Amino acid sequence: MIVIMDEFEQNRILNMLNDIDSDCSDELGIGDENISETEDHLSENDEYATEEELETSDEETDQSERRFLWGKDKLTKWRKDSCQTTGRTRSHNIITQLPGPKLVSRDKCSIIECFKLFCDEIIVRTIVTCTNIYIEKISINFKRQIDCRQTDFQEISALIGILILAGVNKSGKQNIFDLWDTTGFGIESFHATMSIQRFRFLLRCLRFDDIRDRESRREIDKLAPIRDVFEMLVHNCQKSYSVGAFVTIDEELVKFRGKCPFKQYLPSKPGKYGIKIFAVVDSKTMYSLNMEIYPGKQPEGPYNLLNNPHPLVMR
Repeated sequence: MIVIMDEFEQNRILNMLNDIDSDCSDELGIGDENISETEDHLSENDEYATEEELETSDEETDQSERRFLWGKDKLTKWRKDSCQTTGRTRSHNIITQLPGPKLVSRDKCSIIECFKLFCDEIIVRTIVTCTNIYIEKISINFKRQIDCRQTDFQEISALIGILILAGVNKSGKQNIFDLWDTTGFGIESFHATMSIQRFRFLLRCLRFDDIRDRESRREIDKLAPIRDVFEMLVHNCQKSYSVGAFVTIDEELVKFRGKCPFKQYLPSKPGKYGIKIFAVVDSKTMYSLNMEIYPGKQPEGPYNLLNNPHPLVMR
């Protein structure tokens, strides 16, 4: 059935539908003002979010900067903390011994026992033997044999003790006759141990190698007069103590102004003149693990080694 509505009826229905749409819009709160307020609220939230993100980003940047130190060149960045490594630790980076005295030195309590760990009986007897060889060579120049009698283990040990005690008293620049003064201004233990004449004689004759074949050894090694004793001392340092995980290598100038073919002049050092020694030292305890004397340019042979930083460290 087809229903035909007149124009009046159609207008009435359209008006009713428009009223219904208007009521629905009012109930839902949808209008131009509400839409504008919603947009403003969203805009404010976006601004707050942007400010929080910027603050968070600045904090992260500050924390990142605090983890580094800048070098003097203003380009190099040094991390304050070690990098986190993943995977297995390399074998040469695994510490197998705790730092501290080794088994051979753990039961040593007195000062003299600890000293003998480094300057042991073998070193002292080597010095005695080599010194007596030189004394025998020059004995023909003396009228009285008592003035050039040979030395022994006890006397050389006493000589080493006097030299150490003189260093403890900072007597390096003091006149030797003042040290043996008997009027109360000298050191009593010095003249009680040996006479000043004997002390000067032993210092003159003190040798660390066999002078009879020195020249042949010197053809390939500038350190021939002291190499054997020095290497024994370094070996004793290595066998008596285990260093920690952090060590450093640097040079030291031992003050010396005597006659020596490898004496160095370093104006930046306090002593300026002396013997330069490279040393590997524990960074925390300052214990010397390894030492190497700088001899300058060595003759061709097994001791002619490079002294650049990389090969020096690898040795």
